[in-house]
Amino acid sequence: MSTVITSSSAWLALARFRLRLDRLRIASWVIAGVVLTATVASTWDSLYPTAQERVDFAATLQAAPALTALLGPLQAPTSTGGLTTWRVGGLSVLMIGIVIVFLVIRHTRTDMSASRTDLILSGRLPRRSVISSGVVPAMVMSIGIGAACALALGASAGGWISAGIYGLSVAGSLVLFAAIASLIAQAVNSSRGANGIGVLVVSLAFVLTAIGNTRDVSALAEMTPFGWMAKASPYAQDMWGWAVLPFLVAGVVMAVSLAVASGRDVGSAWTTEGLGRERAPAWLSHPQALIWRVDRGVIVGWFIGIFAMALFMGYFSGSLTEILAENPQMAELIARLSHGEPSATFTKLILVFAALGAAGFPISILVRTAVDENEGRIELMLSTRMSRVQLLRARLAEVVVGSVLLLMVVGMGVGVVSGFFTDSRPSALSDGIGLAMVSLPAVWFIAALTALIVAISPRLAWLGWLLLAWCVVVGELAPLMNLPSWTERLSPYWYSPEWPITGDVWQSIAMTVASAVLMAMSFIVFARRRIPH
Repeated sequence: MSTVITSSSAWLALARFRLRLDRLRIASWVIAGVVLTATVASTWDSLYPTAQERVDFAATLQAAPALTALLGPLQAPTSTGGLTTWRVGGLSVLMIGIVIVFLVIRHTRTDMSASRTDLILSGRLPRRSVISSGVVPAMVMSIGIGAACALALGASAGGWISAGIYGLSVAGSLVLFAAIASLIAQAVNSSRGANGIGVLVVSLAFVLTAIGNTRDVSALAEMTPFGWMAKASPYAQDMWGWAVLPFLVAGVVMAVSLAVASGRDVGSAWTTEGLGRERAPAWLSHPQALIWRVDRGVIVGWFIGIFAMALFMGYFSGSLTEILAENPQMAELIARLSHGEPSATFTKLILVFAALGAAGFPISILVRTAVDENEGRIELMLSTRMSRVQLLRARLAEVVVGSVLLLMVVGMGVGVVSGFFTDSRPSALSDGIGLAMVSLPAVWFIAALTALIVAISPRLAWLGWLLLAWCVVVGELAPLMNLPSWTERLSPYWYSPEWPITGDVWQSIAMTVASAVLMAMSFIVFARRRIPH
């Protein structure tokens, strides 16, 4: 009996320790969920104040299959709560679901790769405790976000029962992704591979739901958590069963994951890496080549994902051009998001948000430096002829060059596809590339600031993602939140010039110079501080 009590106490201590490590991350994402839900809920009364206007808006959406695919069917158009859940539900779960996957992998497969699992299991803990305690932060974050979104929605739109169903469906979907991630962590023998597969699973679920919504194939949508959220139908039918279903499936997946963990060797995986060459090619002797060899999978994945997103956004932009001309309320919303410029177009707005997504590329690359340091790989690399400056320079070279190419891919994808809906296809391509490239100084600035943060301490690397979230929520959504105009100036994207460039570009030049200064500072700090930190 004493052994059981000791094991339980040790498991609770381990779970509390993991929660303590991620307390700031969890709090930040919960606050972001509250702000986003409350902000979107507050805009509908000003855009569509009467029930008839909302009914007309829902009828307009029937002619926009791209919007239906992206956001799902609008089931309660006359309700502020129904409009809010339709607008932010699926997309927020997609974004936070990926974060949940990263969080679970960090406490499971990453610990296994760094041999921290051996230390954990040297006590009285059973093997499955690594998995069961590793999902605790993700579970707490999922339930916290669901509860916070429900409270924010109920306070903004009323209908507390419907708001509770929405919060329950959000929390259940995120809990299910956490359970799936715990199983993936045991299937792959590297944290990077596990993260990639986890993102693929979440994205595939979203794509299947989008196909089901567009093609009216309900069976596809009903196979995914995103489809179950739509079936829960808050503020319309209020189907509690669909909101609870993700928790039941997550319980089954978690039971399988714990059973697998109890029966396998510590740190082992279902897949094994093949043997490499006996001798490395000569070009791998350079530090830049080594870093490229390590990061190539992530880089290729980003380019494929961004290009697919750009193609979809181009289709989304082109198919809504005529609808915007007939819907003054939506045109007003886009004008507000575009800082009130009369000449603002929906394609421009799409490219602004696409450029925000592209800023995630340099952050993900630079955060890998922090991960390498935490897992002891940097010490191995620095034990060779590679210096600290060479290591950081190699990663920054990938970031600087990759950001240019990635924004060009964004502009080409959106410009080519949206051009099919207009008569000026060549100009659509050039305008798409130009509109995307004007955001390059802002992307470089975010990358440089993230590099400085990583150089100061690898434990603060997550602040790079928080910086990007700030640019999205405050920098671009400030007009909808009725915030003071000075808050928009706190985002580097506010200083991006207009396209075509006709006026002064000194702000972009200053942003580029500031990025160079921050990168130089990161070299100095990284070269002088202790490793590991």
